[in-house]
Amino acid sequence: MKKKRVLSSAIAAALGVSLISAVPSQASVVGLYGDIDRDLTVAASDVNLLASHILDVSTLDAMGHMLSDLDTSSQLNAVDLCLLKRAALGIDELDYIYSEEPLIETPIEKLDASCPTTGDVKMLVFEIEFSDCKFSTSFDVNEVEQAIFGPEDTSSSYYPYESVTAYLDRSSYGRLNMTGDVFTYTASGSIADYNEDKVKLVEEVLDYYEASVDFSEYDADGDDVIDCSAFFVPSSASSDYWWPMSGGFGDPSYTVDGLYVGNIITGNSVPTSRTDYVTTIIHEMGHTMGLPDYYKYEDTNDWEGLHGDAGYEMMDDAYGDYSSLSKLMLGWYQESEISVYDNTMAEQTFTLTSAQHSPNFVLIPGETLGNDYFGEYFIIEYVTADENNTMWWNESAGIRILHAQTEVYTYDYWNISVFAYDNYGPLYDGDDGIRFVRLVNDNNGYFTSGDIIDSSVSGFAWYDSNGQETVDTGLSISVDSFSNGEYTITISQN
Repeated sequence: MKKKRVLSSAIAAALGVSLISAVPSQASVVGLYGDIDRDLTVAASDVNLLASHILDVSTLDAMGHMLSDLDTSSQLNAVDLCLLKRAALGIDELDYIYSEEPLIETPIEKLDASCPTTGDVKMLVFEIEFSDCKFSTSFDVNEVEQAIFGPEDTSSSYYPYESVTAYLDRSSYGRLNMTGDVFTYTASGSIADYNEDKVKLVEEVLDYYEASVDFSEYDADGDDVIDCSAFFVPSSASSDYWWPMSGGFGDPSYTVDGLYVGNIITGNSVPTSRTDYVTTIIHEMGHTMGLPDYYKYEDTNDWEGLHGDAGYEMMDDAYGDYSSLSKLMLGWYQESEISVYDNTMAEQTFTLTSAQHSPNFVLIPGETLGNDYFGEYFIIEYVTADENNTMWWNESAGIRILHAQTEVYTYDYWNISVFAYDNYGPLYDGDDGIRFVRLVNDNNGYFTSGDIIDSSVSGFAWYDSNGQETVDTGLSISVDSFSNGEYTITISQN
């Protein structure tokens, strides 16, 4: 990834950007040095703009001036132009500029999940064989570590799933840095001894490594719980018992190095099936951080929750990027990056850039939405077919609207909070009722310029008392112009 530079107080004051003390991993991208025309690339067009400014043919605005000051001398001259030309030719990489506004409080932290969603997090991975169930193809531990924790490599044939770490870095806008270690183990029993007792296997593995591994390294938030660990077995293991999944550990009294065991991932996913292996971990990592499945459990003839070109989402299909809803729940935004529609206004206009490149979306709140982002609302995002959405079979892009109901239910007896309307939620009443997330205009692709979204569009309505989408929003959304990589949308009262 490109390097990150924090915006100075002096430049921030000149640009009207507020700086607040925060750790660098929680900083927000203000821009990319050299990207003077703000089209997310450094190219000849930027060189021409800077050259014109230096020759007094045209004048750059304050942001353009900041992005052009490559030697940070506060003066724009031939040195900056030379550095910019090198970057445009691909010789050098330039820095991102970050402001230091803190992230929102992570909504999902209120749920029973163990893995932190921001900052530096270290993961444990174990590849386990049995006397009667071995990996059919040998693999090198270093290769597995590269597949999970390797750096970004846009030239990789596996991109954007070249590694779990690179994917999460892009999806979180640099706000989650996942590292970790891979270990191998041969279990003492046959695989049948553990088919219905994953706890037995996990404790056997951790007990074996207790003397040689400092497990406190895998407790990033210091809560005496191992944040996230994965236990993978050969692909020949029965999917009836070893289909990849994640969840809470089944022995709350067990400790290793004085630490309890947090959410674990188990499964018969193998590193030799590289893309499936990486996407499986990314999807299950979403669960360890608290996200539910978005696909449906009850309807075996239609398991997808979000359909069509606009429906790809990591927690639904195990392909594509996390949606803005997922990222919101994971706390990957600053408050200034969330545009909330004001229902006291007759009309509001918003600009959306690619959610794959920069943190931004529009939120239309319902009556039940609280300050913690739990409740009913619509999320509007501009989705592009690149970065983590790079899929050879789907190059569609445009505006997507998600209908969310993220209400939280707390079991007072156990003091455990869960999403009320996920597939296992206590208020969930089947696939046809309220769900955690639905896609507006499901299975009909993206909205683009000229489209109008109102009560005539399927799914653009609030839930009624029977859990059906029938309550008129009283709103109309117009997808207006698309220019310079940005969509303009207008929300109006009917």
